[in-house]
Amino acid sequence: MRNNSSSRLCSLEEVSQQGENQRRLYRELLRNYNRLERPVVNDSQPLIVELQLSLLQIIDVEEKLSIRIA
Repeated sequence: MRNNSSSRLCSLEEVSQQGENQRRLYRELLRNYNRLERPVVNDSQPLIVELQLSLLQIIDVEEKLSIRIA
């Protein structure tokens, strides 16, 4: 299973409606992209990644089951 930023950006490019300038920007930004490189000076150092998520919208609440559907 291939799961990386470049494939996600490329798939967004195919389904989204955008101008030629945005497509050119994606191509330019990812031209020399190598997903095997780590963004650290010393490869033996651990890489700390922080991720923050937020809920944008609650569509429905099932009160009987107490389940929020987002």
